[in-house]
Amino acid sequence: QEAVEDGSAVPLQEQLVGDRRRALLVLLGATGLLLLIGCANVANLLLSDAAVRRRELAVRGVLGAGRPRIIGQLFIESTLLSVVGATAGLLVAPALLKVLRAMLPAALAGVAPAQLDLRVLWFAVLLAVCTSMLFGLWPAFGATRGDMTDAIKSGSGHGATAAGLGRIRRALVAAEVALTVLLLVG
Repeated sequence: QEAVEDGSAVPLQEQLVGDRRRALLVLLGATGLLLLIGCANVANLLLSDAAVRRRELAVRGVLGAGRPRIIGQLFIESTLLSVVGATAGLLVAPALLKVLRAMLPAALAGVAPAQLDLRVLWFAVLLAVCTSMLFGLWPAFGATRGDMTDAIKSGSGHGATAAGLGRIRRALVAAEVALTVLLLVG
């Protein structure tokens, strides 16, 4: 699909985007960084929860629940968390869209009117499910790694594995701060 302008053909993408391409790419990059910050934050919360629940998970393991079953339970919890978050986002989206329309810069006003698109909504749901799989399974594997009897013997659920989870949590916090600074500078 091309538009004819003064007898020469202009690609549709160039006609729609024009000199706004850089602004749109910056907006896409900022959105991606925001997604990464949110994923790191949720993974950190899930790691903290797994560290607190280490003794409970150890008792379940001793009582006969295998590692795959415990990982499945933690995975279902993280998936439920992502479904609730995605549903809340879908409910809030129409109100935020009105605010976005009012705040849209004049340079981007001609690209396309801001509206809810079913393809974008389905992509957002798919992205929520994929990120919940990735950032929900990672803490689940970490929480069930190691000897479960050490968690029961120590009484608090803290041990070598909990220390490893602490290092991962600190690394995630550092990554969140770095991404946030990058986003703010950008």
